[in-house]
Amino acid sequence: MFGQKGAHVTPPENQMNERMNEEMNELAAIFKIER
Repeated sequence: MFGQKGAHVTPPENQMNERMNEEMNELAAIFKIER
C-alpha cells in the first residue's frame, strides 16, 4: 500500500496478513472461474 516500505519496517504479523489476503484473493478468483 505505502510506497515507502523501507522507511518503517512492517511487523511480521502484517506481512502474514498480506500474504493470507493475497492467497484468499487467488482462491476466490479460482472458485469464480471454476463456477
